[in-house]
Amino acid sequence: MTQLYYIYLALLLGVSLMGWHRYRLFDKASRVVSLLITATFIAESIAFYAGRVYQNNMPVYSIFNILQLMLLCLYFNYSIDVFINRHIGAWLAVLVLVLGIGNISFLQPLDQFNSYFLIFESVLVIFLCIFAYTRLLFTVEDLRLTTYPHFWFLSIGFAFWSFTLVNWAMYDYFIEQLHGNTHLVNLFIVFINLLTYSGTGIVFYLYPNMIKKQ
Repeated sequence: MTQLYYIYLALLLGVSLMGWHRYRLFDKASRVVSLLITATFIAESIAFYAGRVYQNNMPVYSIFNILQLMLLCLYFNYSIDVFINRHIGAWLAVLVLVLGIGNISFLQPLDQFNSYFLIFESVLVIFLCIFAYTRLLFTVEDLRLTTYPHFWFLSIGFAFWSFTLVNWAMYDYFIEQLHGNTHLVNLFIVFINLLTYSGTGIVFYLYPNMIKKQ
């Protein structure tokens, strides 16, 4: 598991560097994705260290999940047409910050797993992905989905957060069915993360060719 996690961190670092290499070519929404990948690498590295040294990395994830969702809201702020002029995504980011602090203060403290916030995050991102799909299909003429970077970002995000929702909403059930063996569940989570960030890295790599074909 430790070796697999090293591979995961190496992948995040590689995708982050690819994002910064392509940064000038990116539109605003894609730049937010690049920032999100870098923030994820930093958070996962700190969490790995905290878990090894302090045996508790929950505070890292509690704080990062709020930052993560705020960045995702900003991504949608720049990628959904009706959000741009009204700054709806930015206002959502502010709301997320308030709710995140409220969750830590009154429901699930920093040293506990913030499952409530993760479920809320998953539902919100899935809803925003579906709404973004709808806006793309009904407002953009002659759109080539297969060469449109945001179609792939949305597809990767939708798949990842759908899995996340099912996983954390039914985590206790899965553990019960596996007779308390958390290793298999955690292994599957890392595997899904590897697929997610590999897909994002491929989009970053192919980004110049994609925008040429639009």
